[in-house]
Amino acid sequence: MNNPTKIVNELIYDYNLNIEEAIDIEDLISKMNIRLVSTELEEGILGASKVEGLKRLIVISSKVYNEEQKRFTLAHELGHILLHSSLNNEDLNSTENRQIERQANLFASCLLLPE
Repeated sequence: MNNPTKIVNELIYDYNLNIEEAIDIEDLISKMNIRLVSTELEEGILGASKVEGLKRLIVISSKVYNEEQKRFTLAHELGHILLHSSLNNEDLNSTENRQIERQANLFASCLLLPE
């Protein structure tokens, strides 16, 4: 599995992100040519991501009003794209699924709160 901290450090370097200020996650997603869509999602789902070939998409629930929650959800979904795009989630058992969710959370935390 990929190392979330290493991927974040590479992202900070590759996109020359200023970690002294809050990272503009929507701008970063745009610079990475990832399509971002806000729409109504199923109850309890804050976001989703999908990769098909070279096309990458992040969807965020239009019901996410809290800016911090929105930023974390976007960073979490970006983590899935960068860490797990080759995985088929339908084939994962619950333990594997929990592990990839923890990795995406760690990625989001490292990106939004770098040391």
